[in-house]
Amino acid sequence: MSQGDDKRWPPSIAEFGKGLRAGAFSVVETTQHALALATASQEAINAFISITHDLGLAQAAAVDAALADGRDLGPLMGVPVGIKDVFDLEGVATTAGSRLFADNVARSSAAAVSRLVEAGAVIIGKTNMDQFAFGPHQDDFGRTNCPADPTCYAGGSSGGSAAAVALGCVLGALGSDAGGSTRFPAACCGVVGFKPTFGRVPTSGVFPTFWTLDHVGEIARSVGDLAAIFTATAEPAAHPHNSLERPPRIAVLSGWQRDCAPTVVTSLGEAFARASAAGADVTETVQIAGMANSLQTLIATVGPEALVALEPYLDKGRDAVPAALLEILAAAEQQRATDYVTAQAQRRALSRAVDEALSGFDVIAMPTSLDVAWRWTEIDSSDMGVRDNSTFCLPLANLTGHPAISIPAPTNHLPVGLQLVGALGYDESLLEVAAWLETALD
Repeated sequence: MSQGDDKRWPPSIAEFGKGLRAGAFSVVETTQHALALATASQEAINAFISITHDLGLAQAAAVDAALADGRDLGPLMGVPVGIKDVFDLEGVATTAGSRLFADNVARSSAAAVSRLVEAGAVIIGKTNMDQFAFGPHQDDFGRTNCPADPTCYAGGSSGGSAAAVALGCVLGALGSDAGGSTRFPAACCGVVGFKPTFGRVPTSGVFPTFWTLDHVGEIARSVGDLAAIFTATAEPAAHPHNSLERPPRIAVLSGWQRDCAPTVVTSLGEAFARASAAGADVTETVQIAGMANSLQTLIATVGPEALVALEPYLDKGRDAVPAALLEILAAAEQQRATDYVTAQAQRRALSRAVDEALSGFDVIAMPTSLDVAWRWTEIDSSDMGVRDNSTFCLPLANLTGHPAISIPAPTNHLPVGLQLVGALGYDESLLEVAAWLETALD
């Protein structure tokens, strides 16, 4: 059963809230529905590592009780969500996608998860992911397939979260993003993926593979739904938000078509044309100094940071770690300290370049991925996809900390993502531009 087949499954979080408060359904009823959808999809898609039936129903009963007492917990009240299995959830194992941690039962919940529960959301499961947030290897708990074409990779490393949202098992999900890990799977699965400004959503209680790159992100079916989840989990904004009172000014990355798959070129070309027709100022001449080297800068950063995070656990069973990841960690052991330090200097310069490129514009637009979802048969497992050229546009915002979002672009084929990068600290402004574009592209 899909969302549209049942009155218990409204198409958006806002509509869900209206139905719940009008008495059209109970939270227990919708949670049972979500759990059934998640369970039924496992064989074909495998979006979940664990489905939390008992916990979800207990949370649902508590929310129903609050509603009966006249307590309104806010926009997420009763909303079914999934959380990537790098987030601690009290009483449930946090595996980080590895059997090394199959018995790693969390004593408390991550800050972002606690905030969701406090806001009335119902956790129905821990979503599947690439091991240790490196992809695309998911050998321990099986692959997550793309709902649009199960012969394809759902994207990573938050592929389970994106697939669960695309399937309709949940109305939103948490992911983590160190090099595109919410935006890439969102693009592959045809949903919305957001990486906020670095530090805007706390990472406490999240498996720390890359401490200077990790962001907590959100995935949902629409920008409005995603904004509701972000608001519930984020720290207060450091800057005042002024609502957009005009069509946005969009700087398009110069030469974005280079190396793009024809489907992506056609899709994004249509997106920019529709944005212009709706009144947006679209300028296709913006360059970002140093972006050409961003993938190398990312690799010089992730290797040493992952080595520090994972080395204490490797003695527990190296056979549980993919050979390609062991090779990356071995290379990190040989990397010079000066290479890491140089990479951090490059990141600061890149951040200044993004600020300069944004001058006079609301957002910078570019492809999320230069290709559609990868077919499993075509993935080069030798380097786990880390150096795949189609991910060229993803590391930029992780290296600089700027907020970035992927929204679906018009397409008649597999999903294509349009990525928008906004000003540092102005997450709400970026979300507003994304919502404007979402309407223009519909």
